[in-house]
Amino acid sequence: MLQTAHQDSPNATQRVAGNAPFEIKPAQADGKIFSYRRGIVLTHGLTDSPYFMRALGEFFAAQGFVVMAILLPGHGTQPGDLLKVHRDEWAQTLAYAVRCMAQQVDEIYFC
Repeated sequence: MLQTAHQDSPNATQRVAGNAPFEIKPAQADGKIFSYRRGIVLTHGLTDSPYFMRALGEFFAAQGFVVMAILLPGHGTQPGDLLKVHRDEWAQTLAYAVRCMAQQVDEIYFC
């Protein structure tokens, strides 16, 4: 369970869901199963979370990309959590996303 100063507020569930990592796959024509060719891994900025990448992800998915937005450790909760992580954890998270994306697509792009 996410521990924040606002966890008891009425919008806490929406806030947690908005900050969560996500994956969007492009729509499949006529319900046919096909392999995806291109994927994009979205990485948010220092003061952001995946929430700020959702519209961009939806745009890329509409263009035929598989989209994965990651949540960097220490982000999406409370500012003090950034003091508890090392940049190596961010690199490991990105490497994990690339490995996952490589199982689905032939080409990977970063944004």
